[in-house]
Amino acid sequence: MGKDMRDWIAQLEAAGELVTVKRPVDPRAEMGALLYQSREKGLFFQTLTGYPGWRALGQAPANLRHAALAFDTTLEQLIPKVAERVADTLPCRTVPTGPVKEVVRTGDRVNLLDLPAHVSGVLDAGPFIASGLVVSRDPDTGDVTRLLRFDAGVETAETITHDFWEEVWILEGELIDLGKRQTFGAGMYACRPPGMIHGPYRVDRGCTTLEIRYGTRA
Repeated sequence: MGKDMRDWIAQLEAAGELVTVKRPVDPRAEMGALLYQSREKGLFFQTLTGYPGWRALGQAPANLRHAALAFDTTLEQLIPKVAERVADTLPCRTVPTGPVKEVVRTGDRVNLLDLPAHVSGVLDAGPFIASGLVVSRDPDTGDVTRLLRFDAGVETAETITHDFWEEVWILEGELIDLGKRQTFGAGMYACRPPGMIHGPYRVDRGCTTLEIRYGTRA
């Protein structure tokens, strides 16, 4: 297993599991589509439009084969190996500093738009620095249940509309609908029929939502 991101990139490349993209790629308009299409290989973007000096790694891991590679094992032994590692945890050691703190910005110097966050899909109103976790998907109906977390400082630029019913519960934090000039806080609920316009959004303090989408077939 690689000790850091550079080791992991080298490991993927040595195994023939990495595609290096040298042409300029726009994180807002292109990167999401390229990542969606790449289910077999990791993508290493060398030139990001609008972000000179930045590089980006995506779809790493893209599949269970990559996960087995990361744990230095085979597909057949992947689950036992992960279970073994989880059971054998290492003690945590607190240190005063480290490479992760080489660049620190606070106050007015913080601007999340300085980071090349990509737009994942056509229904997203903008780039997100967050993690989406699909809890379940019904193969017959297409219903999807997921948890979605927004980091503090996220702000989208466009409205959203879709052709399916959607229910949303705010589990923690606040989600501000700029179009409706309404703030949704923890414990609040919304039901969106097909075609309902919502967003753009702003998240000042972070937010986690539980979403149920009916019959999306996505």
